[in-house]
Amino acid sequence: MISTEDSIHVTDETTRVARSLKILDEAIEKYQPVEVLGLFSGGHDSLTACHVAARHPRFSYATHINTGLGIPETREFVRDTAAHFGWNLRAYYAKDCGQDYEQMVAQYGFPGPGQHSTMYIRLKERPLRRAIKMAKEGHKRQAAVILISGVRFQESERRMGYKEPVTKD
Repeated sequence: MISTEDSIHVTDETTRVARSLKILDEAIEKYQPVEVLGLFSGGHDSLTACHVAARHPRFSYATHINTGLGIPETREFVRDTAAHFGWNLRAYYAKDCGQDYEQMVAQYGFPGPGQHSTMYIRLKERPLRRAIKMAKEGHKRQAAVILISGVRFQESERRMGYKEPVTKD
């Protein structure tokens, strides 16, 4: 038996998913992307974002960026989850972009808080650029690619600087 509280939760969730898909519709109409990629790190937020994005007919595939820092269980979870939901999955590796974390640590030592943006650029942004380049293959350089991430408004101010949301009030 479904309680009134459960019913309200399901309705609220359905409304939020529908609103999210409407925002994605509007972004697709505005930017005319050649691909719509779900960025799937293996965390709860990116899982939710991919799950919602995958409901859209223009969803292309889930994209995983392997920085070389994560644990094998996370990569296994990403692969298993993508297979379970029937998402195509493409993984991009920092090492393939000439960025080897272990090598950097051996040469320069462990990065401190002041090096966060440098590590982000080297370990995440470079493979992400490669993913975008691959998504645009066969299209003009100016072609748009939409990236769906799990970054939320509720996250810290430090992380808030890394995204520019498309929202509709």
